[in-house]
Amino acid sequence: MKYGKDASSENREIYISILSPVNVVLRKGYQDLLHEDDFKRILLWNKLEESRQVLEETTSISLDEYHHFENKIALARLKLATTFHNNSDFSNITKNFTEHEFEFFLIIEEFRIFDSYSIEEIKKNIKSKDSKIYESIKSHVEKMKISSYKIFENYEIRESIAHAINDSYKERTEKIETALVEYLY
Repeated sequence: MKYGKDASSENREIYISILSPVNVVLRKGYQDLLHEDDFKRILLWNKLEESRQVLEETTSISLDEYHHFENKIALARLKLATTFHNNSDFSNITKNFTEHEFEFFLIIEEFRIFDSYSIEEIKKNIKSKDSKIYESIKSHVEKMKISSYKIFENYEIRESIAHAINDSYKERTEKIETALVEYLY
């Protein structure tokens, strides 16, 4: 796949139009989105839906690119929909997802603390057995390994969401495992 400056100008414009609202949602913390004004979240939702529509109508990208963007959009939509999950006024948004999809997304959020730690900081906390981080690391590794297998076994989780969640799991787990390996050796 050719992204960024290597992509054709036509594809670059498509990538920008698709990814702009997706990146806004994915960059924001879940708690920040949760406390965002409902009107702003609905506007973001509508932009994500537009991105999804643009992607579906785009014929100039490869199947790999299509799936890459589809997964990113799916994760952004799920993240935003989760902020509306317990509010019945927004059932038109939340009905797009299953309880299992919401559940697995919340597992990702449970371990977002690792996004702000470097590998060195994780190693330091393992070494000092800082109870909060150390226990979280043990819990994370166990839960993510189990969850990543369950995601693809669960027929109620769509493939694009399963891949997006699994990618998030992998990203965090690899960081922790790298810190553990470096700590042990």
